[in-house]
Amino acid sequence: MAKGTGDAGNIVLKLWRPLAFQLISIIGEGGFNALYARSIYLTHATFPWLILADVPCAADVRFTDLKIRLFMCFSGLNYGEGSAT
Repeated sequence: MAKGTGDAGNIVLKLWRPLAFQLISIIGEGGFNALYARSIYLTHATFPWLILADVPCAADVRFTDLKIRLFMCFSGLNYGEGSAT
């Protein structure tokens, strides 16, 4: 189970990144950010721990918070636990 815990975020990112690339080429960065924020909002109803502060525009950090939240959830930690800062 420990291996699956760390892999969950990576699997989700492997799905989101190509989707983001394809959608951004069609609807632009702002359009993708709106769809991404909406999908997180709708998913939050089922998974209350999944809420992101803001959807950043920078492509390299877009999914960082999502990956962290998935890792924390599957590790049984609360968001913010175990952080050095």
